[in-house]
Amino acid sequence: MKERIFYVTPLRRSKQRDMELKGLAETTKSAYIYHVRRFAEYHGKSPEVLGTEEIKEYLYYLIKEEKRRGTYVNYAYSALKFLYVRTLERVE
Repeated sequence: MKERIFYVTPLRRSKQRDMELKGLAETTKSAYIYHVRRFAEYHGKSPEVLGTEEIKEYLYYLIKEEKRRGTYVNYAYSALKFLYVRTLERVE
């Protein structure tokens, strides 16, 4: 089995710091990191260069193509909201 190696980018480091400061549970932190990574992989770009339209497109993809519902989509939305509002300090 091929081992996946993840590099800690400055963005991820900032997000981890912000999650620690917020006092998020370990399970929540893991879920947020997972969802932000999937979002970036879906678009093939860093979240830093993506915005509202790409978020909507990704959430729509989760619902329509992957047939995800409820908690899964809410976690993805919350992870992206935390990243953009808290870490990147964007309000759109």
